[in-house]
Amino acid sequence: MRILSVNGNKRFFLGRYHKSVLGWLGRIDPDVVTVQEPWVNRPSRWWKLQGFNLVGASDDVLVWSKPHVPATVGTVRVHHVAFSAGPYEIHAVHLDPYTSARRCAQLENLRSSGGGTGKPIVIMGDFNLAPRDQDSRYGDRAGGSTSAEERRAFGDLLGRFDLVDATASDVAAPEFTFERVHEGKVSRSRCDLALVPKDLDPAWTEVSYDHDVRQGPDAFTDHSAILADLPDYP
Repeated sequence: MRILSVNGNKRFFLGRYHKSVLGWLGRIDPDVVTVQEPWVNRPSRWWKLQGFNLVGASDDVLVWSKPHVPATVGTVRVHHVAFSAGPYEIHAVHLDPYTSARRCAQLENLRSSGGGTGKPIVIMGDFNLAPRDQDSRYGDRAGGSTSAEERRAFGDLLGRFDLVDATASDVAAPEFTFERVHEGKVSRSRCDLALVPKDLDPAWTEVSYDHDVRQGPDAFTDHSAILADLPDYP
């Protein structure tokens, strides 16, 4: 099963970008689509995505699935849509972009509220934090926007459900998923994440970034997308 997660930067449905979005979706052919910040406002007509069924929607997160994927929505909060799709319990998230305390509370909420289905858990989305020092840079220095408390809460979440941060590498430099210029310096972070069960068969599991959606000729957002190819029978 292929799960897609992307922060749409409020452009996912805008007319001048939506043709590029639909072409991209056709090329990568996901079974499940999760989008953070999909809209500028929220008219119900924007809940429709060609070729997909709506699973769940909050103010900040939208989820769709292909008709052949059985999907049922669970918890819906502003920053979080929990749902079952195929063999997985999936949490699509957009953690608070402004305060560390809110992100800590949201991570704790994920830790305490997940696991009700008995299925393997997958958590994907824009976490607005850098899990490790090397995942954030400001100019030529390590970035300082993620607190020690956030990293502890993130680690507790991984441990609670036996998950791994699938795009973290101990040998390669991090792939940054968000970049901007702030006060004349480039700020970069790996904040778009996929947390997957650590015991998934590696022969049938692949998680990667698609950076073209923010850097390529048909870019429509300022975040890289995540593609998670997971086994149908974990």
